[in-house]
Parts: sequence; C-alpha cells; structure tokens
Amino acid sequence: MIDGLKILLGQTTYHTPTSLGLHQITKTLQNNKDMADG
Repeated sequence: MIDGLKILLGQTTYHTPTSLGLHQITKTLQNNKDMADG
C-alpha cells in the first residue's frame, strides 16, 4: 500500500508542475483517508 502510494506520488510530482502535483497529492491523500474512514 505504502510503496504503491510512493510510486503514485512520485509519478504525480514528476509529470506535473509542483503546485499541481501537490494539489493532486493532497487530493489523493484525502481520498485514501475517506476510504479508510468509510
């Protein structure tokens, strides 16, 4: 799970400008938190 998340975040930050990458990371983490809570 953690390794997959690292890879996803790495790809996100690599393929997008920093600000957009950080936004995507925040969104992804929020989605993961929602799924964990749900």
